Amino acid sequence: MQFAFLSLGCRLNEAEIERLGRELQAAGHCIVQEAKSADAIILNTCGVTNDAMRKSRNLARRLAANEPQLLVLMGCAVNLGESFSELACKTLLIPNEEKDTAAIQILGAIDVQSDPYPAKLLSFRSHTRSFVKIQDGCNNRCTYCAIWQARGREKSVETHEIIEEIQSLCDHGAKEVILTGVQLGAWNKGDLRLAALLKKILQETPILRLRLSSIEPWHISDELMEAYQNPRLCPQLHIPVQSGSNAVLHAMGRRGRSEEYLEMIHALRRAIPSLRISSDLIVGFPSESEAAWAESCDFLRQAQFDDCHIFRYSARPNTVAARLKQLPPEVKKERFQEAHHLQSKIGQSRLLDFTGEEFSVLWETRVGAKTAYGEQAWEGYTENYIRVKANFPEQNAMRNTISRVKIQDFDKSVAFATTISKD
Repeated sequence: MQFAFLSLGCRLNEAEIERLGRELQAAGHCIVQEAKSADAIILNTCGVTNDAMRKSRNLARRLAANEPQLLVLMGCAVNLGESFSELACKTLLIPNEEKDTAAIQILGAIDVQSDPYPAKLLSFRSHTRSFVKIQDGCNNRCTYCAIWQARGREKSVETHEIIEEIQSLCDHGAKEVILTGVQLGAWNKGDLRLAALLKKILQETPILRLRLSSIEPWHISDELMEAYQNPRLCPQLHIPVQSGSNAVLHAMGRRGRSEEYLEMIHALRRAIPSLRISSDLIVGFPSESEAAWAESCDFLRQAQFDDCHIFRYSARPNTVAARLKQLPPEVKKERFQEAHHLQSKIGQSRLLDFTGEEFSVLWETRVGAKTAYGEQAWEGYTENYIRVKANFPEQNAMRNTISRVKIQDFDKSVAFATTISKD
């Protein structure tokens, strides 16, 4: 059987479908890139916003129009009750709590024979980074969020399962692994916490680069900062703050205060050389006054995030914030544009500070046509997640290799570099 995979939303969704892909390959089936050529299509949906729910619904309809033998819909939009009725093909809905048995359910639904063989899938995406799920669920009750309803209570993957999966990926050529979860910092097994898990992974597997997908500010600890002294732990963190106003943070049901977030951000940068920090910011939350919005803008200026994902607030059904008085759409749009303009200037300034610095790049994709000198451009990412482009002899296959480079210049978010040596 030929399977095609699509995913919307977070890196946790990516981790889930990559693991499912490996399980189906191990059962003797094939992964294809194009949905049109697949016998079965698997879509991991997203429900983080109303727009994500709409995209999940519309994509499911387009995929069903290919008339596969089976369309499998998984993920948060399924759990949050999105209607996937009247699709033009046989459909299987798998809620989040049943994802561990997804491969069995899928193969049972299409009644095919399986002939297990060692899985060799590194990644069926264009990227070379592999995603590993170590945690699921959320015990927080942020007033704007419905993901805790879709994912349930916090639960952690067993330590030995994580080690075994990463070791298997290493055996099949993986150079970088990204750990994913809804609340990564909440991972725990007995006396072990996240920092201890990171050290254990680095001690017991040969993975060259280990990265976290996202971690809440209240889960940053001294032990975690210490773990980042290991150069194989990538100096890049995504820390969602959501607002820089204490009044709004309180209304959102978020832990901590903006001044505590700033203190933590500055401590991280002092402790970890070349660290880049990204974040999330929600604009136009119901209780966001003009004064609160000014505080968020001032917070952005002080935090100096390397990147920030900015979202206009959208009310989610069955959440506390949805019952509050909403701000006009034009106010949300104006604040979104203001925040985007401010963060663009900050991010570009911080990037330029890395000019002349040396980094290691994991090469991913060949880009553009070859040059008149018989060279080919490749793009990849540094350990602190700067997107880099460099030229190599046309015959060089650089995918999933690592080179040492020196950054020469930037064009917006892309760095141009010269290679120094191969790691």
